[in-house]
Amino acid sequence: PAGKGGACAMGRTNFANACDPSAPFYILKVAPVVHYTMGGLSFNTNAQVLSDEGSPIPGLWCAGEVAGGTHGANRLAGCSLAECVVFGRAAAMSIAKQLLRE
Repeated sequence: PAGKGGACAMGRTNFANACDPSAPFYILKVAPVVHYTMGGLSFNTNAQVLSDEGSPIPGLWCAGEVAGGTHGANRLAGCSLAECVVFGRAAAMSIAKQLLRE
């Protein structure tokens, strides 16, 4: 490869995005990670976790990736954020209602 203004072995001559060698540089470690998992707990529309029999488990709610089954067999990129927001809000509203009753 060649720098700005030169040619490379592949014939490229435009290096408009070449680094400025005087700029500050930062080093970080990059490693593969699991960014999303499929599956999770069964839950109702109030984000209450359900027992094997299908009844809400008192005092247990879920949100985000632990809330299972919202995507079916696969998910669309970025949709895991919706799980966090939607079921986080549903859980918070359900918890607040329960606390007001007590």
